[in-house]
Amino acid sequence: TLDSTAVAEKYNVYATFKAGKDMFLTDEDKMPIDGFKWKSWRKKGEGNLWLKYSRNSYVLHFANCTGVADASIKFEANVSGYKPLDKDVQPPANVDSDYIFAGWYTSPACEDGTEFDWQTKMPSHTITLYAKWKAPTYTVTFNPSLDYIVSVEDFKLGLTNRTSSELMLPGGKGINVSTVLMNLGIENTALGFMAGFVGDEIVRKLEEMGVKSDFIKIPEGVSRINL
Repeated sequence: TLDSTAVAEKYNVYATFKAGKDMFLTDEDKMPIDGFKWKSWRKKGEGNLWLKYSRNSYVLHFANCTGVADASIKFEANVSGYKPLDKDVQPPANVDSDYIFAGWYTSPACEDGTEFDWQTKMPSHTITLYAKWKAPTYTVTFNPSLDYIVSVEDFKLGLTNRTSSELMLPGGKGINVSTVLMNLGIENTALGFMAGFVGDEIVRKLEEMGVKSDFIKIPEGVSRINL
């Protein structure tokens, strides 16, 4: 029995059997093989007799999402090469657009322990994977600030003092929480109100730190600076 590979006219021997002289093959010899379909044969004549089978393709179906097309994969091929990019996986109509993609599961309820192993080889049936979605985390800072931190060596009251170092950081209770969450690896978005050039600098500093933000810009005034 010959197993057809993806390369044209090249075959792997799947199984061999000894037969007596003057033997020939009949339709009864077209034995079904899981994951394969019969393709052709040499049923009589001199030399080896053989049956040629080709591998079937099965569907890798992605459910509970949009933006990702199903894949057709040969039996026993590695599935890992068909994993969609996370950025391409979008929420379905019944999930809010700001929800965050959290992986592929074999269970519709996406319970722990049903995470899909992408090192799996394609079985002889369809695989359905379910996208998991988690609610986003937001923080709100109604009055954000730009904290201007300076260091002064040998501070003297009533005299001119010069700083030895300066540091500017975005501040406010919600922003501080967003920074901690980011450091813990928890994706979140900082919300709030900002104004003027100070507000622009707060947003720029947050982006520089890797904190996502979506502030409402007030047309008048300036966000505060803390010294």
